[in-house]
Amino acid sequence: AVGVENVRVWCESQPQPDLVVPEGEVVADAEHLIEEATSPSEEADAMEVDVEGVDSGVVAGKEGDLMHAPQLDTRSLTVAFAQLQSGDPLQAATSLAEVPESERESYAKRAVQLLSQLCLVDLPMLAGFVDLHSVWASTSSGAESSSAQLAEEAAFESMGETGSESAGVNEISAEGTDAVVANKTAWTLPVTLRAELRNILPAISQSNTYESIFDTLALRCDRLTWPLLEYSLNLLLSDLTVPASLTLIQRVRAFVLPTQTASEILQNEEEGQSAATEEKESMQVEELTASTCVTISDVTEIDAFKLMLPLIGGISTSEVEAVLPRVVGLFEEELEGLNKIFARITKARPPPLTKAALLVALHRIDFEANGLKPKSLLDAINVCLNNKSDFSGEVLKEALKTMLAQEVPPTALMRTAILSAQQFSEVKRFLLSDVIPHLVRKRVWSIAPKLWDGVVFGVKKFATTDNKTSELTLRGLLGVPAPQLRGLLEVAPDIKPMMGKLLKTLSADEKHEVVSGRWVGLLEGDTSAEAGTLSEDKTLLIKEIAATATI
Repeated sequence: AVGVENVRVWCESQPQPDLVVPEGEVVADAEHLIEEATSPSEEADAMEVDVEGVDSGVVAGKEGDLMHAPQLDTRSLTVAFAQLQSGDPLQAATSLAEVPESERESYAKRAVQLLSQLCLVDLPMLAGFVDLHSVWASTSSGAESSSAQLAEEAAFESMGETGSESAGVNEISAEGTDAVVANKTAWTLPVTLRAELRNILPAISQSNTYESIFDTLALRCDRLTWPLLEYSLNLLLSDLTVPASLTLIQRVRAFVLPTQTASEILQNEEEGQSAATEEKESMQVEELTASTCVTISDVTEIDAFKLMLPLIGGISTSEVEAVLPRVVGLFEEELEGLNKIFARITKARPPPLTKAALLVALHRIDFEANGLKPKSLLDAINVCLNNKSDFSGEVLKEALKTMLAQEVPPTALMRTAILSAQQFSEVKRFLLSDVIPHLVRKRVWSIAPKLWDGVVFGVKKFATTDNKTSELTLRGLLGVPAPQLRGLLEVAPDIKPMMGKLLKTLSADEKHEVVSGRWVGLLEGDTSAEAGTLSEDKTLLIKEIAATATI
């Protein structure tokens, strides 16, 4: 009813007296008129809403087009207006409830379609979508089903979404599609509202700024309609390569955090504009970012935080790293949604985090300090590793190099290296030639025992198959202390004859350099007289290994 009232107000401002009910007129038999108005007629089929002057780029009424004018009988609106003016909304609602559901559904669909067409020529009419969603969500049936149903609708609608996102980010499998379609047995208002928004927002954004569109939707938005607002932001920012503007981020943040006043936003905008005119073009972005200080890490409430996520591609690197643990926790049961957030972070131009930097940031998260389950963090890393089109072998090698440079590499480094080596041959070569020797040089068995366990598993899986590729790994492992070397051979006994074969090819000096650990760098900084001297246990173990050689 509120949405229809918006239509009535707009119609009264237009030179269309046939759409306005004369003041004081009361419809005696609302049910009869609604039934008549919602019945198909040749006159209704011939009618279209005039959106002349709106360049939508398509022909109105053509099936499958982005924008089409609905075939709407104005008598339906007449009935609705009359009910609103009857002075008894409850009686009007009762009258409508007696109308068959299919007829009410038909009327509601066409009314929303008309509202969407009016939005093309009058932006404030867009608030009618918020009003309608709020009324639906505030009813008992809407409140009970809103969360589950909106999730289902989002999945259903994403089947038809297209844009600049890469394959995999917005895809649903055929099995999942069939399941969603099978579940959509009943029409609901949010389905129609979202479908119409998906149709009209691209056209509206051609002649209006994203900020003005958001302001219109947020004007009468309450908590019940935040999901619709979040959906609209995702539609407006569907091109992942174009990050949200700082002004839009400020508007949304001020909406979810009322403590930031409108005057503060205006002041920040003016400071940004002043800086942009005074500095060179190469310095404008840095100056604007520094002056606005847009943050979302202080948005603590879950619903408010989710509303900010479509904007994550436009915030700073430090802010993304700060909120990343919360993002992982929020989507621990919705990995497809996490994949879309990662796409927003890495595909913006410029991105807050590159793909390699995102993978490194995930490995740096302290799951205990952030209250995360270890599985949730590993699942988030898997989201990246499973996206082979974006996280290529070169990207993974870059991430591994960065993590190896840390004083204490992340515990999950070897897990990621092993999984990556299974997918990309170049990562396998890098694992054996660089990663394992580097970790040996760091003595990870003493600073990160779990990471050493990963090294042992990686050696067992990869270093026993190709002696040429594995030579650098074998050289490094021959230099580890006797206890670690013996433990390694117990887990990966197949590597023993390969080590023996390598020792047979080395000169006496080369052999001593390798088995003492000097070659791999274990003796760096050790100037003692005992440096390079093998223990009795290590000497016996090396003889055992050499005896297994078969050349």
